[in-house]
Amino acid sequence: MRADVAYWIAFSQLPGIGAQRLRRALERFGDMERAWRASAAELIDAGIEPKVARAAVVARSSVDVAALRGARGARRRGGAYSRR
Repeated sequence: MRADVAYWIAFSQLPGIGAQRLRRALERFGDMERAWRASAAELIDAGIEPKVARAAVVARSSVDVAALRGARGARRRGGAYSRR
């Protein structure tokens, strides 16, 4: 299993992030953990639209990456993905 699989999952849960933007992030940062930790400005530099980049940075706080690392039943914090 990839070491950054939890970050792939977490990043894909962010609003406005799909396959194309995931690919841009991976190309720019080399792995999804680095992309996850990137600032809005760095995401914009990677080719992600400013509105999406800013929304992604804000939404990151609602995704529990630690739970995604080892828990199949992980869910968002405060709603659809908080730990069961």
